[in-house]
Amino acid sequence: MRAPLAPLLPLIVLCAAPCAAHAALSADALQQVRTRSGAWAGLELLTGHLAVEAAATRVEAGITALPTVAFGLDHWPTDALGLYAGAAIGLGAAIAVPDSDQTFQFNLHQFEGGARGRYFFGDGPDAPALLVGLGLRGWRQTTQVQRPALLVDRTVAGPELTAGLAWPALGDRLWLRGTLRGHLPFFVRETPTDSGDPQSSFGYGARLEAVSRLVGQWSVQARLDAAFLGHDFRGEGTRASGVTDARTRDRFVTVGLFARYGY
Repeated sequence: MRAPLAPLLPLIVLCAAPCAAHAALSADALQQVRTRSGAWAGLELLTGHLAVEAAATRVEAGITALPTVAFGLDHWPTDALGLYAGAAIGLGAAIAVPDSDQTFQFNLHQFEGGARGRYFFGDGPDAPALLVGLGLRGWRQTTQVQRPALLVDRTVAGPELTAGLAWPALGDRLWLRGTLRGHLPFFVRETPTDSGDPQSSFGYGARLEAVSRLVGQWSVQARLDAAFLGHDFRGEGTRASGVTDARTRDRFVTVGLFARYGY
């Protein structure tokens, strides 16, 4: 039985080598599909509502359309652990002064970064994954000087906890990611006027992303993001001619479209 196979051994080896190489390439491709590392950049459009409340006054202003340039990175060294970073640079918008025909300039910049953990519900390229992340989120708001000061320059930063789900609907052709987040800003600074002594700050939000591969490593990425940010102040402040016990409540909705390069 062994003798007839002896002449076939070289042929078996020659066939096995390409098969082994193909298996290795398939494993690499599977790893890339599962990790989904990539860098992205594009444009966003932000709308929102700004509110300042005090004992005897309430000021509201709406942001109709604030364009931003956004970019970021999703880096996954392994299936289970990754890093993320992103920024949105506002291009400025005019906001109407409440109860008047005047407008003033407003701008908003945002940044985020941190680490994520991921757990896959399966071994295939279409396995959904649970996401948990811990990072830092910040806002930089600038406004034109007003008299009296209604909206002021503000810098906010603090830790953020995220949780969500990634679902490869069509493998690497189309995948979705939805996340919820909550943050507790520990740094709040308003200049040149303020709302008093900051007592509590909090925020939360949600994000839905869809990534569709176009050709090669290039994809198009769409995003819808909703965010809320609130601050409570105590004591006498200088905003709006010396209001006391003020609080701010800001809401933002952002839509974006980006080009994404996967690696």
